[in-house]
Amino acid sequence: MALIGLNLASQAAVGDTTTVLAHNETKLQTYTSYDTVITFPSGTTPYQKIIMDFTLGKYDCGGSYNPATAGEGAGRSGWCSDWDYDLHIIVMTAAGDTIELGEVITPYANTTLPMFPWTWKRNYRYDVTDFYPILKNGATIRIFYAGWSGGFTGTTKFRFIEGTPPRNVLAVKSLWKSGNDGYAYGETISIDSQIVKRTVTPPAGTTAASVRTIISGHGFGNQAYCSEFCSKWYRLMINNQNVEQKSIWKPDCGYNQAYPQSGTWVYDRANWCPGEHVEPYVQSVPVAALSAPFTVDLDFQPYTNVGTTGNPGAWYKLSSAVIFYGTYNRQKDIGVEHIISPTTDANEYRNNPICGSPKIVVKNYGSETATSIKFEYGVEGGTLSTYTYTTNLAANASAEVNLPSLASLQTAAANSIFVVRVLSVNNATDENADNNVLKSSFVPSPEWTGGNFAIQLKTSGAVSGQQNRTDWKITNISTGAVVSSRNGTANATTYNDTITLPNGCYKLELDCSTLGAGLRNPYLISAAGSFIVRNLSTNLRITLDKNRDGLTSAYQGNLEGWMGSGFTQYFTVIGSTSVLKVENNINLNIYPNPTTDVLHIRVDGLGIQKGTLTLTNSIGASLYTAVMTGNDHKINTAEFPSGVYTLNYSSDKGNRVEKVVIRH
Repeated sequence: MALIGLNLASQAAVGDTTTVLAHNETKLQTYTSYDTVITFPSGTTPYQKIIMDFTLGKYDCGGSYNPATAGEGAGRSGWCSDWDYDLHIIVMTAAGDTIELGEVITPYANTTLPMFPWTWKRNYRYDVTDFYPILKNGATIRIFYAGWSGGFTGTTKFRFIEGTPPRNVLAVKSLWKSGNDGYAYGETISIDSQIVKRTVTPPAGTTAASVRTIISGHGFGNQAYCSEFCSKWYRLMINNQNVEQKSIWKPDCGYNQAYPQSGTWVYDRANWCPGEHVEPYVQSVPVAALSAPFTVDLDFQPYTNVGTTGNPGAWYKLSSAVIFYGTYNRQKDIGVEHIISPTTDANEYRNNPICGSPKIVVKNYGSETATSIKFEYGVEGGTLSTYTYTTNLAANASAEVNLPSLASLQTAAANSIFVVRVLSVNNATDENADNNVLKSSFVPSPEWTGGNFAIQLKTSGAVSGQQNRTDWKITNISTGAVVSSRNGTANATTYNDTITLPNGCYKLELDCSTLGAGLRNPYLISAAGSFIVRNLSTNLRITLDKNRDGLTSAYQGNLEGWMGSGFTQYFTVIGSTSVLKVENNINLNIYPNPTTDVLHIRVDGLGIQKGTLTLTNSIGASLYTAVMTGNDHKINTAEFPSGVYTLNYSSDKGNRVEKVVIRH
């Protein structure tokens, strides 16, 4: 089961759909289970897809928290929707089956931030087709909320879409479930002794099986900060043989789609990030093991807890099940699973809006490896483009596809519709038209007028004694060239640059990934940085993050914000009188500046291969000359007196001149 995106419509032309609502904005008030008894379809009708939509929302339960004046810590349990709690969606059948369908971590969702008003909602959409054998007749759907304060709501809805599934699921068997408190890790009773080896028997007709595990680490009251903030592994053991080792770690919390948050959301954790779902690990059982009963076990990396023990100590919340499959029902069946961009889907907040290349996710639901997929795509109502994607996509595998850029995205009206469809697979007709088409609502990228802009970067000084490096670059989408950039910045320093851009589509990228602290840590606002773009034609600031729900604030509007590991903004330049010249492709980056002993030089640009560097003093005397045959160079400046120098880069592609300050 994987989380799939929330787009405007499900796959077009699907069969009849039966909807079952379990929870409807149920208020999650404290640490407990919220159960709803429902009736699923009887199981006599086949379904090509079963979707579970879990929508997390907010309600005002009182209590307040201001990240500008209060640190994170004691007493927060009285605050409303201000904490990262784990939340589990579980199905319990009359036959005694108990299976966890999904886990979500609530965000630090204080209303002082524009992302999280009391009306905030986010949908987490799961494909639960593989659980069809137990999603039948009467059942109880449980939301277990491990929170000690309220403020969140939960809505659970199932959609059964009629049709033939990719392959028949023969059985689902629960292996382990940790309960509300999880499995203790590193204690006297080892976690391996708590997770007892199971023996399972494949049903007749089984051709494949997988073990699906949802796991998240919690607790850090010890020297190693385990399990929440330490990276450990587990191994799937089949018949006492190591099949695959998985790291229980999520390394990209700084790129969280729900940002900025009011707590420590940027810190990487044990397979989870605040505001995101917990991605299940799905591991295949070797085919050779399916001919007879086999054993399944999970072995964990050895660890001894040093420090606080018990609760709070270190533990893993875990549920695991084995799923048995029959043969595939089709040979050629490519489904368009998700539109990453363009879309207004909150799950793709960082990746939108765009003016360049659309990006989608496809999955091979057929038995035949896909070597070519032909797509048709574009703005609905306009002229559509075609593209043939060359690949080697095996059965049941997924892939991200970058479609060629569309000029129509730059001129589209607000709330336009993007459509993509599969035309053929391996030069033949796709056998299942029901999952070939997907649509998404989108808004165009913002327009920057005039072509002349000033960029001011003030780096953060929040991380004392460490290099909290922040870089930026602007790429011309039509050529792929980096037309302007700044690299190698120092802490608590202001940099000013001016750029001239012709009309066209561009991508601005701000990289704060060195420590993931962004520019404005809400607990250390006095050391905050900022990134400001000013239109030199109007002398007005350009509001960054425009068209992303219209949010503007001190945290976000001009990127005086805690955006985590980085920020991306596509924009379209209009009304420029500038013409793209060869020399505009050259960008000379020098750092540190001022320098003491070594000056680093990097040349970015299209086709730049060879050039000459010359360093001259204040009276024009040449002190240093070198030929660059690559993009990087170093000058030993320790031998030069303190002062202001001129660095000139010249090549057959053009010239660049920068001032250099040497201090001893």
